[in-house]
Amino acid sequence: MNLGNLLETALSLLPSVNFMHRHFTGSEVDEFGQDAPSYSEWSVCRGMVQPVQRSKYEDLGLDFSKTYINVWGSIPLFTAGVQKQPDQILWNGYIWNVTAVNEWNQYNGWVSVTAVQEKRHERPVVA
Repeated sequence: MNLGNLLETALSLLPSVNFMHRHFTGSEVDEFGQDAPSYSEWSVCRGMVQPVQRSKYEDLGLDFSKTYINVWGSIPLFTAGVQKQPDQILWNGYIWNVTAVNEWNQYNGWVSVTAVQEKRHERPVVA
């Protein structure tokens, strides 16, 4: 029995959003002679995004001076633990750096990640 992609089907019933993501592709030397991360172009993904509840920060070992989100989508995203710089998400006008790939039973490419707001971009960003 082929059930297809149940999570893609569930998005028609659950509150889902479009968010953008981009992958770290390497480093380039910037105009100041410093290594700067380079990224792919922004791509759209349909999934779910929810803020991490502050009451869970301590249990998760998160920094109370930062803002975090959990993101579910059908894209592979990586942290700085896997590559030199984390992949990024653009949601609600802000850039978020992937900090953790959460334990999740991967099904048809779906993943769950935690991301932290990039403080260098305090104002909303437009892709």
